Amino acid sequence: MTIVDPDWALRLLRDLGYRYAFRLEGWVECLVWYQEERWIGRGATRSEAVQDVLGRLFPSRAARQLLLRTIPEEAQSDAVSLDSPSPLEAPPQVTADLSSREEGLPQPTPQAPSRVVLRVDDRDPEAVLADVGLLDELIDSKRPELALMTPARQRLSILSWICHARAAQGNADAHSRVVTAVTHIARKLTLLSKRWWPGSVLSLQLDATPFHVGRELDLARKDWPRDWIQAGQCAEIRLCELVAREELATRDSFGWSEQDLRIPEPADPNQILEDIRQQLEQFAGPLDHKPPNRASEGIRRPVHEMRMRQQHWARLARWTRGYATDYVAWGALMGRLRWMSTQASRRDELFMQLLSPEHVPVEPWFSSTRIEADTEERSRLRSQVLRRATILKNVDLDAMLTWLFDAFGVLDSAAITRQLAPFRQQILQIDPDALAEIDPSRRQRLVEVQGQLASLSTDSPKPTTASSTLSQVVSGVAYPAADEGIDLFAPIRELVLPHTTDATAILVGIGDLEERAAVLKARLGFHVVHCVQADRDDTKAMREAVSGHDAKYVISATGFYSHDFDLDVIRQCRRSDVLHVRAHQGDLRTTTVALARHLGLTRTAVAL
Repeated sequence: MTIVDPDWALRLLRDLGYRYAFRLEGWVECLVWYQEERWIGRGATRSEAVQDVLGRLFPSRAARQLLLRTIPEEAQSDAVSLDSPSPLEAPPQVTADLSSREEGLPQPTPQAPSRVVLRVDDRDPEAVLADVGLLDELIDSKRPELALMTPARQRLSILSWICHARAAQGNADAHSRVVTAVTHIARKLTLLSKRWWPGSVLSLQLDATPFHVGRELDLARKDWPRDWIQAGQCAEIRLCELVAREELATRDSFGWSEQDLRIPEPADPNQILEDIRQQLEQFAGPLDHKPPNRASEGIRRPVHEMRMRQQHWARLARWTRGYATDYVAWGALMGRLRWMSTQASRRDELFMQLLSPEHVPVEPWFSSTRIEADTEERSRLRSQVLRRATILKNVDLDAMLTWLFDAFGVLDSAAITRQLAPFRQQILQIDPDALAEIDPSRRQRLVEVQGQLASLSTDSPKPTTASSTLSQVVSGVAYPAADEGIDLFAPIRELVLPHTTDATAILVGIGDLEERAAVLKARLGFHVVHCVQADRDDTKAMREAVSGHDAKYVISATGFYSHDFDLDVIRQCRRSDVLHVRAHQGDLRTTTVALARHLGLTRTAVAL
């Protein structure tokens, strides 16, 4: 008796109440136990260890025959040997029907799945560790980009990454450092899935098999992947199909449907994001941690006021997408809102609709986020004051006081405190009594701001309370839109320009790159921007470009080119000591923010 897929037998044992574990120390041991029973099997691979322990659990011919009647025919064979195959034997091909079965999309012809053959992994553990390390770096570099995307894209990307991690591990389970590295990636992806809340990713579970991926992708049983390499390819193909469908539905490059309804831009998107975060964390916990194990009563049974707040947070978040430069914080905020929507005992249909990528509002988000009308002049003055706050310098106290007195007319004390937090010591040194010529009401406001600044922690720029910002949602203080023609990303670009002027860059991506390269050269001052197509079957051009040009940056306009090509870009940048910057689609805005993030030039562009 030979079990071609031992996982079937392990699942059967688990259903019977048995538990099992593996020990990996040069060889593989499989321990199976139930109450006082203990059975141990050994082998060079996981498969052989399972075969050995099954032989001890089912010693008689009758017992083995009963076992074979339980396991499906495709998972057993009396004639199959588990000897290592010839090195010339080709690996099994992906034959799963991964189409969405919608009209207009190609549907590959399904073939019979090849049997599973588990090989002894003789790869160098150091090489495997290097591959896993590259994957870890890839996940970190793609995180800000993926944070802006739809939950479906996030879920498939996480699924693809865990498949590639386990494929890199292969059968090298005997090497504890490899197991530790892959476990680290699995935990990182688990935390991302809890923070982004894109939907369940069952394959993150420790006992997951490639067959779980087939179930998650809703493939026909005969098309389930037989190893982790196939599973990763299945997830990538499904992701590409999703992107193709969304492009046909005229969604934007991140998968959302609102198109131009985010215009006009908010005057201070980063402040809006910070306000929502402070308000939200009072009810749903810190965004840089996973959600609470149990939602509070206010979330599970929200009153009318809480439902209105949730809906307003959702509208503001949709409006600031892509404008607020901390992309990872935005993704965590949307994930926590999605989590809240699933915890309520009664579904809030409008709240869930506002979070849905398919939802298209009847009016721009700006209109629906203005709870009460604001005068045009006041909105213009508020926008100007907020923009001036970004260029304040701690060496110019007169300019700081001028800004402060102008802000008193259009901002509340809490908003002023947030803007002046980086200059806390300078403001606290001002003596209000020495400003005798200043209007008494302004001196009183100054004392109020100094009191709030004094209550701040010395190592944190955030106020200790968000009660005043929380009241904005209830009292109806509207967030202003930017003045027409104002480039809100200009301050970030000014920070980046000294690092890009006269430098050489390489733009790697799919499609027509020349126009994007010309914009980057003109607006960021590059000496030259070389274009390289991301061809998964031919990485030679990319390698020659990175090693041949004296480039300072490689800008990956990733979109969704292949995982293997992505890793090749990272490897080549390491060899050539070139900074690798990931910018979705390679447009000016995302490239500027990505450069600022990689160079550490602005705190608002730094991910959590």
